[in-house]
Amino acid sequence: MKKQSSMLCAGLLGFILAASGNQLSGQSEYKSVHEVSGLEVGAEVPDFVAVNQNDEEISLYDLIKNGPVVLVFYRGV
Repeated sequence: MKKQSSMLCAGLLGFILAASGNQLSGQSEYKSVHEVSGLEVGAEVPDFVAVNQNDEEISLYDLIKNGPVVLVFYRGV
């Protein structure tokens, strides 16, 4: 009984540490607003593919073919 309880506690502790480690590592990938800068006027933007609100993949270059493009990025929750 004591051995099962110890194993359960060790497993639970391992799970908690693994879960909290993922949270901590995810926070370090983002830079603060003071560490990043925007694009310079006239800078070329590399092509990328994103998913729109209709779950369709869309390429930046395909949009540019039709004229000027304004990109708006919303921060997710």
